[in-house]
Amino acid sequence: MLDKVKLLNGTEVTWEEFSRWSVQKQKANLTRPVLPSKKEMSRRIKEGRKKAGLYDKDRPKPIIEVQGGFVCPYGHFPNRAMAIKAATNLGLKNAQKKFSRLCKSEPENYYYINGPRKANGTNKGRAIQTPYGIFPNVRTCAASLGVTTDKIYIRVKGSPKKYFYIT
Repeated sequence: MLDKVKLLNGTEVTWEEFSRWSVQKQKANLTRPVLPSKKEMSRRIKEGRKKAGLYDKDRPKPIIEVQGGFVCPYGHFPNRAMAIKAATNLGLKNAQKKFSRLCKSEPENYYYINGPRKANGTNKGRAIQTPYGIFPNVRTCAASLGVTTDKIYIRVKGSPKKYFYIT
């Protein structure tokens, strides 16, 4: 007769003990979960990012040139903290933890650039962060995106997670 049940980890338990376990516990100890391989998961994640438009080349380029800081698919930032803040505002959960991992696993997309931050031309006004990058002021942002400055002010007030001033 069946006196013992051999579990997935190789241990054996008596039938009486095994029969008292919940269905979930029995199943967890007898079957392996079917998970995709690490390579397959990595492929799926990259595919999702491409669908989300994180690797698009036709996004408007910001006028500000940042000679240093941190580069990721969300843009070019003066430091990693600003990149994490922008990613969080765009809906990425646990951005700080994910950026730490991605710096190691995808160094071609997440990397640091040494050097000071430098703006191109006159930098009157506050710098503004948009989904399209960092701009030195509202006027250059509006010109680059092809809208009026009033539209940018409306976007800052209406979508503070996507459009915000950098202090």
